[in-house]
Parts: sequence; C-alpha cells; structure tokens
Amino acid sequence: LPRDARACHVPYGGVDTDRLLGSLDVATIDHPDLPDAQPRVVVTPKGISALHSLINARQEMFDNVYWHHTNRACMVMLLRAVQDALSAGCLAPNDLWRLDDTSLMTTLQAPAMPETTRRLATALASRAIHKRALEVGNRAIELYGRLGNLWFDPAARREVELQMAAALSRRLGRPVGEADILIDIPKPERWKTDVWVVYAQPPVGLLPQMHWKDVVGLGDQDFKRYEEHRRLIRIVTEPSLRAVVAEEWESLIYPLFGGMF
Repeated sequence: LPRDARACHVPYGGVDTDRLLGSLDVATIDHPDLPDAQPRVVVTPKGISALHSLINARQEMFDNVYWHHTNRACMVMLLRAVQDALSAGCLAPNDLWRLDDTSLMTTLQAPAMPETTRRLATALASRAIHKRALEVGNRAIELYGRLGNLWFDPAARREVELQMAAALSRRLGRPVGEADILIDIPKPERWKTDVWVVYAQPPVGLLPQMHWKDVVGLGDQDFKRYEEHRRLIRIVTEPSLRAVVAEEWESLIYPLFGGMF
C-alpha cells in the first residue's frame, strides 16, 4: 500500500509498519468460538491503532487509486482485449504469465490478433482511454445486482457489451465497434479481519484474549458495508460515444434484462 501510494504520488496508503510489525506475537488462543486451541499470530495492544491504519490505508487506496475511473477504464479495456484474444484462440492462458507489461502490449497489437484486441491495445498504448458514460451505485438495487452478477460470468458480460454496441449502431445508423462500449465491474473485495489481541494486563472490562472486532467495535461487515457503498459499476465508452451513451443508457441496458427494473 505505501509503495503504490508513493508510485501514484497520492497522500494515502499510510501504514505505521514498524509499530505494526513490532506488535506481532504468537499466542495460543483458547476461546469457545474456536474449534481448538492452537498457536496463531496475534497483536499486542500497541498494534491496535497500527492495524487500524492498515485497514484505513486499504480503503483509501481502493477509493482513490484502485477504483479510480481512469484506472478502471484501462483495466476493463485490457481485460476485454485479452478476453477476445483468448476466445479467438490467438492467445493461450498459459502464455499470459510469461508476459510483462511491454511484451503483453506488443503481443496484443500483433496482426494475428482479433481486430477488437488490436484496437483496444493500440488505444491503451496511445492513452486513448475509454470514458465513463454511466456510474451505477448499490442503491440502484436491481440494476446494480444484475450488472454486478456479470462479474462472475465474463462471457455473459462480453455478450451484453456486444448487444449494447449493436443496439447503439442501429440507433445511430452507423457502425459502432464491438468493444466501444464496455462494462467495468470491480471485483468484490473480501474484508476479513480474523485477528486476536492479547493483553498482558487487560484494562478493566476486557479479557486477556479478545477478537479484534470486540476490541475496536468494528467488524468485517462494517468494512464491507463501506466498500459496497463506494464500489461503483461503470459503463465506459470510446470517447466519441460518451455523450450519446450517457443519454441513451436506459434504452440500451434495460431491454437486455427483460425490462424488469
């Protein structure tokens, strides 16, 4: 987190690393909520605030860097470029781990790649990034849920993108590229703070061994709730289509889900 913050020149991602590492210990936790007593890594009281700084840093970096609309547009463009190359058999899954940033972009722009793959990779290389035409928050319950479910089915997500492009092409009376409209669905994050705090001399009212959530009053669901309110699903488009998609999004999306909104 501090590395990413420095690289992106943002004032987020601060973690009191030295204090957190210095507070780590190993203890055998014997508690009714655990199936058996066994040694595990714990934190001492001086690590409570430092651990909280780690959680806050993670939330801040997702908010301001990892989920930033430009970063996410680049991500979904790359995702679709690779997906189309894989679907066409021009790239094999086992080829991907051998590639670094430069060799991947070179590979995706090769003449043998599908036209959508080459166009997206070339756009990324020249920083002609897709623009956000629509943002959907979790309070749009039905739409957010339908679009969010596409994260688990990349082929279905791609089919919806193709259908939106085809529908807009018919509406405009001119060709719209198959990858000109993309759906960005950030991965649902896991917030799991299975951490125990061990006191040598616990304050009155506290126990020598307590779960993190009982010490600070914040549990996984609190962090998850924040994430769900900040995690946006976006429709991003080739720049020239941004305005029309922003205006016509309902007629492009709703028919694909049977109009059940």
